[in-house]
This record gives sequence, C-alpha cells and structure tokens, in this order.
Amino acid sequence: MPRFLASAPPWLRIGLLAGVAVLLIQAFAAISFLAIFGPSSELITATAILTLLSAAGGFAIGAAITARGTRRLTEITEGARRFSRGDLRHRIPTSAEGELAALATALNDMAQLLSSQLNQLRAQRNEQEGILRSMEGGVLAIDAEFRVLRVNRVAQRMLGLTDTQVRGKTLHEVVRDTGLQRFAADAVADPSRRAAEFHLTVPTRGDIIVRATSGALLDAEDEPIGAIILLSDVSQLKRLESMRSDFAANVSHELRTPITNIKGYVETLIDTDLSNPDLSMNFLRVIARNADRLGAIVDDMLALTNLERTDGQILPTAPTPLWMLLDSVRLQLDPEARSKRIRLALDVPKDLRAKVNARLAEQAIVNLVANAIKYSPPETVVTMSARAAPEALEDGVPAIEIAIADQGPGIAPEHLPRIFERFYRVDKARSREQGGTGLGLSIVKHIALVHAGAVSADSTLGEGSTFRLTLPAAIPPPIPSIPEHAASP
Repeated sequence: MPRFLASAPPWLRIGLLAGVAVLLIQAFAAISFLAIFGPSSELITATAILTLLSAAGGFAIGAAITARGTRRLTEITEGARRFSRGDLRHRIPTSAEGELAALATALNDMAQLLSSQLNQLRAQRNEQEGILRSMEGGVLAIDAEFRVLRVNRVAQRMLGLTDTQVRGKTLHEVVRDTGLQRFAADAVADPSRRAAEFHLTVPTRGDIIVRATSGALLDAEDEPIGAIILLSDVSQLKRLESMRSDFAANVSHELRTPITNIKGYVETLIDTDLSNPDLSMNFLRVIARNADRLGAIVDDMLALTNLERTDGQILPTAPTPLWMLLDSVRLQLDPEARSKRIRLALDVPKDLRAKVNARLAEQAIVNLVANAIKYSPPETVVTMSARAAPEALEDGVPAIEIAIADQGPGIAPEHLPRIFERFYRVDKARSREQGGTGLGLSIVKHIALVHAGAVSADSTLGEGSTFRLTLPAAIPPPIPSIPEHAASP
C-alpha cells in the first residue's frame, strides 16, 4: 500500500478504495462487451457512456464516504473547541462506529470527568468562602513572596480595604503599617506561632488596636509555602479593660475617702475629752454623714449590678402616663429645689405614654433632676418636658423623649463623651462636697439600655445643660372596626 494511504484515516482509505473498485468493475464490463459483440460504433458509444456513468458512480460513492468522514471529523473538532471554551455539558454524537466514534467517546468521557472535578473544586471553594465569611476574626494569607492569597471580609473591614485593593497585590502594597509588615515577614521566615498587638490608623474607622496571631501556611505535602495571619480588633476589649481598671481605682478611692474620715474622727473622739458635748456631736455628725455616703455608694453599686443582670432579660413594663411620672418626680424633689430657690417647671402632654418599668424610669428621671438641682445656681429654672421622639428606636419601635434642662454652668465639650461612665466627675471636689457618688448618670444610662433606649446630653458653657432620655412609647391598641350591619340601628 502506498505510504500516503497507510497514513490516511480509515474513512479516506475506504472512500478511495470504493472508487477504484467501481472503476475496475466498469473496465471489466467494457472489455467483455467488446470481446463478445465486436468493435461497433454503437457498442463503443454505449461502452463509453457506461464507463462514464460507472466512473461517476464510483466517484459519487467515494465522495459520499469521504464527506461522511469529514462531517464526523468536523463534529469532533467543534466539540473539542466547545470543551476548551468551558462548555463541558456539550456532548459529541457517537452513533457511528470505528476509530472516530472511539475518539468522540473518549472526548465526552474527558469532558464528564473535568466537569465533575470542577464541580468538586467549586464546592470546596464555596465551603472555604463560607467558613472565611463566618469567622468573627480577620484572616490574611500570604505566600513566600508576600503576595496576598486570601483575605476575608472581616480583615478587609478591619484594615479598610476593598477587593480591588487586595487582588494581585503584595502585603507591603496593601498594609502600610511597618510593624505589621515586619510581623508578616517574621511569620514567613519562621513558621512557629507568634502573636503581637498593633495600633493601626484606618481611614474609615480611625485608630484601632489589632491583635495578630500567625501560623505556617502549608501545602498538600505539609511544606510551608507562606503564612496565615489571624487578626482580631481588640479596641473595645482594651477600652473595657481600661474602664475596669479605672473602676477599681475609683471604687477604692471613693470608699477610702469616707472610711478615712470616719476613722479619723473616731480616733479623735477616743483621744478627746468627751465632756464637751457640742464638739462630740459635731464629730458624730461628720461620722454619720460619711457613713451615709458609704451607704449611698454601696446602694448605687448594687443598683448598677442589678441593672446589668437585668440587661438581656424580659423587663416587666406597662404603659405609663408621662405626666404622672414626671409630676411624681417633681413632688419628691420640689422641697430640695425650693431650699435652693430653684423652680421646677413641667411641660408634658397629658396623652403621652411610655411603655416602661415605672420604678426604674422614675429612678432615672430623679437622678437627672437631682443633678440639675445640685449644679444650678439660685433663682433659676429646671424644666422637665416630654414629647414624641423624632426617630424610632433601633428595633423600629416608636419612642418618646424626656428632656431635663437646667440653667447651670454647663459642661465643657471634652467631658461630655465620658459623663455617663462610672465615677466620672467633671468637678471632683465639688461633686464630693455635695454628696454625689459619681454613679448617678451611669445608673441612668443602664436604665435606658434595659429599655432598649438611650440617654444623651448637650451643653453650652455658661448657659446650662440638657439631658435627653429616650424610652419606648406605648402604642395605643387599634380601635376595633364596627361591622356595617351593627352600625345601623
């Protein structure tokens, strides 16, 4: 067999052989006719026509076989192109037999296997993305060249980044903090675990404190190929630790002051001639006043503890008319106000109600009004007012706003963010002289919180302060509709 036929595909060889076979058959037929009938012009003409028809038929049969093979090859080629473009659901027809059918079947099997493997990879990636999204901390993975491989959304928010800022970048391009860069470099160089804290300045969040913990990023053979860094925003935790430390120091100081006074006056009484009743009585009054102060501090601390235990629990509440609540506070504190020549003014609509625990709400208002009286000069007015709040609470519940406004000296702006902290005092000496425990406003804040409300203050130096307590409003029940047939007599 010639070399070009030996290397040709089967369908081409079959087509050519069929054409040659037809030509040989028609040649044999022509020779037979001439041998039998002799060389006449009619026979020669008929033989020529027969030869032409036979040749045409042979070529037609060969061409048909060749065209069929070409079509099959075109189908396989197009199928391979679709597979390369990612259309793995396409299938090449395999109705024919032979080597081309076997090739089509093999390509279809390959596409099925690739589709199955890709689905598995997608499922694994979705699981990984789900885990990364669900993590409370930030995750940052880098390779040995410090290219960012993965970063979850928590880490992006923590560092003030976006997907476009991270994709294809190195850590030095993404994170500007040199301390965190050195930490990452050490983590890549040494796969052992390490931890550190950093103060970062994020454009969208300001100054934050981040705790970073690193570990080795391993490949399938457990060989280190980079580092994975876990990030936690510990800013709030640090603030709480600072508040706890301040609280312990303030409690010690607040308790030590009256205890020291009591001890000093008792020792003086022991060493003093008790024959002087006026002096002894003065000493006893000081001791009693400091004992009352100790009792007030303990009572307020217990009140705060009880409020913290209540937070998150169901608080018994009921619709309460605000004018009754504020009028009760006015009656309680009016004698104290009159003694300082301060007038208490009330401005509350009769139909305004709040859904509150009446005892706790009254305690919060008493604390606010008592503070206003304490720091207001004589011949001034403390106004107690209430109205429907312009904005609802966080859970969408309508709110009411109680405002306590005084005409006192006011509070400097730098103190306003901290006045609701425990034992925080704007004027420490004056507050202690007037018998304050430093816990009154903190109690107000916690009472607001257990009602899902809030408390705030604004002040102008030399003009006075206004404290606003926001509590849930009591929503009146809907009026039942009267059926039409019942409305007519």
